[in-house]
Amino acid sequence: MKKNSGYLVLPLLLAAIVVMLIPQTGRAGDCCPICGKTAVESSAWAQVTALETKPTWSNAFAPRAFCFDPGTPDEEVMKLVNRIYNNPASYIASSRWTSTASGTTGGQGDPTVLTYSFVPDGVTVPDSPPPNGFGNQTNNIHAMMTAKFGSVAAGKAKFREAFNEWQNLTGLTYIEETNDDGAALFSSSGVLGVRGDIRISAVPMDGSSGVLAYNYFPNTGDMVLDNAENWQSSSNNYRFFRNVVSHEAGHGIGLSHVCPADCQFLMEPFVCTAYDGPQHDDIRGAQRQYGDTCETNNTAATATMLGAVSDGTTTMNNLSIDDNSDQDYYSFTVPTNRQITITAAPVGLFFDQCAQNQTCSCTSSDTTRTTDDQDLSLRLYDTNGTTVLAEASSNGYGLPETISATVLPGAGTYFIRVYPAGSVNAIQVYNLSFTLSPAILETATVTLPNGGESWTAGTNQTITWTTTNVTGNMLIELNRNYPIGTWETLFASTPNDGSQSWTVTGTASSSNCRVRVTSINAPSATDESNADFTIIVSTITVVVPDGGEVFNGNAMETISWTTNNVTGNILIELNRDYPGGTWENLATVPNAGASIALGGPATTNARIRLTSVNEPVATDVSDASFSIVVPNFAPEITHDPHGDGEPGNTVFTALVTDDAGPITTTLFYRASGGGAFSSTNMPVTGNPDEYSAILALTEGSYDYYIRAADGVNTVYTDTMSFDVGTCPTAISFDDGSAEGYNWAGETGFEWAVKYTPESYPFLLCGFEVAVAKFHPDTAHSPIQGRVYLADGTASLPGTMVLDETSGSIGNVVGGLPSGQVVWATVSTLDGSGDPLILNGPFYVSVGNPAQGKYEAFGRDDNTASANSYFFDGCDSLWFSEEDLVPNAQGGQRMIRLLGSSSPVPSDLVIIASGSDIVLYWADAGAPYYRVYSSTVSGGPFTTLEGSTSSTTFTDTGAADVDDFKFYIVVSSATP
Repeated sequence: MKKNSGYLVLPLLLAAIVVMLIPQTGRAGDCCPICGKTAVESSAWAQVTALETKPTWSNAFAPRAFCFDPGTPDEEVMKLVNRIYNNPASYIASSRWTSTASGTTGGQGDPTVLTYSFVPDGVTVPDSPPPNGFGNQTNNIHAMMTAKFGSVAAGKAKFREAFNEWQNLTGLTYIEETNDDGAALFSSSGVLGVRGDIRISAVPMDGSSGVLAYNYFPNTGDMVLDNAENWQSSSNNYRFFRNVVSHEAGHGIGLSHVCPADCQFLMEPFVCTAYDGPQHDDIRGAQRQYGDTCETNNTAATATMLGAVSDGTTTMNNLSIDDNSDQDYYSFTVPTNRQITITAAPVGLFFDQCAQNQTCSCTSSDTTRTTDDQDLSLRLYDTNGTTVLAEASSNGYGLPETISATVLPGAGTYFIRVYPAGSVNAIQVYNLSFTLSPAILETATVTLPNGGESWTAGTNQTITWTTTNVTGNMLIELNRNYPIGTWETLFASTPNDGSQSWTVTGTASSSNCRVRVTSINAPSATDESNADFTIIVSTITVVVPDGGEVFNGNAMETISWTTNNVTGNILIELNRDYPGGTWENLATVPNAGASIALGGPATTNARIRLTSVNEPVATDVSDASFSIVVPNFAPEITHDPHGDGEPGNTVFTALVTDDAGPITTTLFYRASGGGAFSSTNMPVTGNPDEYSAILALTEGSYDYYIRAADGVNTVYTDTMSFDVGTCPTAISFDDGSAEGYNWAGETGFEWAVKYTPESYPFLLCGFEVAVAKFHPDTAHSPIQGRVYLADGTASLPGTMVLDETSGSIGNVVGGLPSGQVVWATVSTLDGSGDPLILNGPFYVSVGNPAQGKYEAFGRDDNTASANSYFFDGCDSLWFSEEDLVPNAQGGQRMIRLLGSSSPVPSDLVIIASGSDIVLYWADAGAPYYRVYSSTVSGGPFTTLEGSTSSTTFTDTGAADVDDFKFYIVVSSATP
């Protein structure tokens, strides 16, 4: 044994039981990165090889395991390792005790009694001479115990503690044989009253550290300690001493070393004090050979008796099934009215492990998982030990099996059986726990409806209940006249999840209703509502029209009805060809009657259907058919006269309504001055009752009118005129972020944008307004445009210089979908076609000239407004618009100008003519030109010499002045 704070390692293959590992594969849910057991797995502890015929060795080569301290030189370790490897007879795999002082021990998995004795001091402990061994030496175990522990009795107590660790975990029983006759060591079998099966001695080996001890395998089992070690160390209750002795005792029962040496298990070759005594894999090895502490409990007759068990949880750990033929029985006694839950849970680890080799190292394939060596099954038996009350065996390898909440029939002694379901010859460690509690009887309890509720037929309601100790589905029944009525089945088999949705049915109201729920598996678990509840059947009855009436489809006709237990609104539907026609949705109205125009087409087979919105079960249809007649009135045309515009596509729209149809709408047009009208069809747009046409027009004046016909009646609008003229290209002034509004029925509203041209005069022949259809344009509102000078207070709109009502939004938008923007043109030309001349900053506005009509202008919310203003008709006040308004068409400007600033005159020529100075320049298109002078070449030009409408000007007498004179000519809108 090699001593280390973390390890106990022996690089030898001498352990009698070798851990034989086959790479395991896991199953879904395991934490290891492999899955699915692919082959039968060999037990980590191999099957026993019987040793009835005990081999004979010379003392120097008897099978034993040397254990080292970490300080042992490598050459010393290798010398002893080679000694074992070079002796073919010295390696024994899979051995156990077959014969002891107490008699034969049975086979693999059977419990065994071992005696141990302490060899008298002075007896020779034989060994090969150095360097192959330590030579023959004299035993001094008793003197060593006195020196290390104070007395022989104290030393024996420490050995007893080590043996108890194995006895408390396995089917082994250790008994001290107080006699030892000093017979030859390693070859004298145990005899009761003479010597123990295991004989313990101590000799000096190699001083402190190095080799700590060695032990022989069954059927010898003798233990030899190095008397120079620090056995008296009391740390952790002498854990160093106890772990070494327990390790050697492991060899004495047939366990060999396991690798790697990573401080997990007692049988690793290096001592480790991080744990106390045998660990998981050590326990598996010992229980594989000698069973667990409850052996032999392989039948009900030999069951482990747990006696009278109180309520609560009882847990037993480190039990095992040592092979595929093993089974464990446990008995317990209970009073009446008890139920039990039992769990058998496999216990294991996932770790590297291989048999001892010279380097005590394992390969990547040397892994094992010990949770799934057996597929555990679990049964609960009645007091006779044979009648199965419950079982669990479905979960498979590596998973616990549980018998849940099983009611025990009465007082008495019952049996639990744990057994393997498969055929794998391997050991499986497991924990067994069971919980005893008062039996919960199978019950069902209705919680809703439980009395006093009112449920309306046609509505969705939820039936709820609770159960205890009930499995399987539930039967739900209804009695409408409790207690004398019959029980009708609502749900023959519904999951026992505590609730079931039900659409309430019924033909008549009842206040004596009850619900009953019953377990299908346990019919005694049943319950009904504690008190009566009410089912309300709502009804509705059509009164008018109920058959034979004649309704005018164009008139508002009265529809009436009566109801019972109906709340909320009523849906009204019409079928014009009952019973084969379709049902038209006319309206949803309050439960108080209605007046509705049924419209066309005419019919003699009409019926009305009424349905409660809240209680759809309440519905009724007219008892007989009635008639609908539709008088044919002339169409009505709503159209706004078209305003002046620019050449290009011009849109004409009209609203045409009629009581019959179909309607044909036509646009007639011509150039003004006489001549025949041309015509074009105006098809319907995507908007209700709207018709539209587009004409491509050039400059000139035009006349037009609109005609509508329904096949019987034809109507016309008046003849209207408008002009088409050319304006300069539109100028998009940045108004700072225009905003727009839509309104109806408000006080007159006006919105304006301020413009400051780069030069003057500015010639304005019109402007364009971005319009969109945000609201129904039923009235086709005209567009009111105005121009104000910026001469009001604080440069706000002041003098109005133009007020023009032009066209309509409807003519511009036409069938455009809601939210899209187009541009409407407002002309500012006078009767002669001349533009409006502006000599300073000005405002262009759009407004709502007629209250109650819809207008919708384009919007822009890029930033807060800088040049936008609106007029509040309530306060008669202009103020800056700073709000941000949601935008239907982001990035649009609401108003853009049609006009331009007059260009600066060019090609100025100055000549002297006698005493005069004469100026000539090229015509820039301005109505007037002003001439300014300065005595400095760069100005300022502050002297107005005069103005002219021509392209020449004479500065009289200027040549006689004895000084320099400089001139500029600028365009002007006024003299």
